[in-house]
Amino acid sequence: MFLGLIFITPPGGAAGPLGIGRACFAGGWVSGANSNIIDYITVASTGNAIDFGDLTVARTYVGGSASDTRGVFGGGQGDAVTIDYVTVASAGNATDFGDHAATGNGRSTASGGSLTRCVFSCEWASNIIEFITIASAGNATDFGNQTHSSQELGAGGDSTRLAFGGGNANIIDYVTIASAGNATDFGDLNNSVNENGGCDNSTRVTFFGGGSLNVIDYVTTQTTGNATDFGDLQAAKNLVGGAGAMDRGVCVGGYSSVDVIGYWDLTSPGNATDFGNLTIAGYGHSGFSDQHGGLQ
Repeated sequence: MFLGLIFITPPGGAAGPLGIGRACFAGGWVSGANSNIIDYITVASTGNAIDFGDLTVARTYVGGSASDTRGVFGGGQGDAVTIDYVTVASAGNATDFGDHAATGNGRSTASGGSLTRCVFSCEWASNIIEFITIASAGNATDFGNQTHSSQELGAGGDSTRLAFGGGNANIIDYVTIASAGNATDFGDLNNSVNENGGCDNSTRVTFFGGGSLNVIDYVTTQTTGNATDFGDLQAAKNLVGGAGAMDRGVCVGGYSSVDVIGYWDLTSPGNATDFGNLTIAGYGHSGFSDQHGGLQ
């Protein structure tokens, strides 16, 4: 007897992977000033970035994450308070979402989350963590604290756990995304770095760049312990942005190669490969995708 096939539709999308595989990168320090530019790429392909629209306020070192449909950017040098959002599949200017609660600590460069929640490390020599519910515009809420004060670090995780790494140290912390509370020690990076980036798939987080290094480290998200060497970026650089989509990680910008985009296969350690270029040279970008590890 033929019983037929059953397709389960995940929340917010059609059957199959969530999102459309798009990554957006926003803000940055461009030509001596904060930028409001948002670029996007299709992560599964290669090629140059395309203009998406503009942030509501020009700024550098913003934080970002996304659900399968909506992306958010928060804080940053130039405006430590404002949180914006965009509809990932529809290019256009950002809309005001709400405000960070911890004013003055707004270089929220490390962020990530799940289908429902974005968690920001509201840093610049602080240990504050905040969160928002992505589908509901409003102000951020206190989440807890990191184990140490940090600045300009990377982040990534899966649907339940988010890890923060670097930030002028070799420390990796983690939090449980759905449960507000203080961070717990995860392990250590191979180097003490700051101004580094992070990206993820459903099982692995890679941390990359920072200081004058080209290194990529990785951890298995659900297994605490020290990071392992993954490979190298195309060049040593700091103040980088990153995003992961399905099994590909992407690094953009950076102080020494300021419009370059590189990528790597998150499932297989190795060096980064050239992807293309941003629409404009800069550094201190933030990025997210609609297929990052927290959505898989």
